[in-house]
Amino acid sequence: MTQRLLTGESTRRLRWIVTLQGGLDALFRNRKDVLVAGGVPWYLTPESRDSATPDLFVAIGVNRGERTAYRQWEESNVVPQAVFDVIAPGTSMVSATRRLKFYERAGVEEYYMYDPDAGEVIGWIHNGVTFEEIPTIEGWVSPRLQIVFAMEEGELFLSLPNGERFRSYVELAELAERDHERAQQEHERAEQERARADYHAGREKMLIARLRALGFNPDEVTADNFADSIDTSETQSVG
Repeated sequence: MTQRLLTGESTRRLRWIVTLQGGLDALFRNRKDVLVAGGVPWYLTPESRDSATPDLFVAIGVNRGERTAYRQWEESNVVPQAVFDVIAPGTSMVSATRRLKFYERAGVEEYYMYDPDAGEVIGWIHNGVTFEEIPTIEGWVSPRLQIVFAMEEGELFLSLPNGERFRSYVELAELAERDHERAQQEHERAEQERARADYHAGREKMLIARLRALGFNPDEVTADNFADSIDTSETQSVG
């Protein structure tokens, strides 16, 4: 009898969530009134038993900080404007639909659902009453976040408004390493230039000292008068 192995996550899903969080944190790094969070339950009211746990959400108009839950009534009743869910293997349609309906009732402006293993992404925009599906995600620009969506070989890529892509920690580490190597090379080139400049400055000082020893004023010496003086001195020595 073949043993059945249980699965609930995928490494691709985890990597994408971390990359998404890092990109959104970077996007709003200079704002203290934006909360980028995820993995915590979101409750609408103290009495409501209905809740959802988005993988990531952005709440603009809320103090940045740590949370163990998003209690909307304690957050100036701010509804997170953008929500992202990254589908785990085995997620049922019932579970996905319940999330969609929860966000729709709450009034989320933008909702994106991505299945990284299947390479499928779908998004919705709230029209004030209900969700409307985004016709195509390729080239889509988030109205609220201004981030750009693109699909390449079945994988979702996001870019900041300035065109810079969201990067994984590995990509950021590689980029930092390249920047360090480039800075080191620039430093070495600068040191070599400085050494060459010091060498030429030393030779110039030595030449000036020799000219003075021969009775020349370095400020008045040119190639022509120096050659004439050498010819004259050699002629006088021969005569």
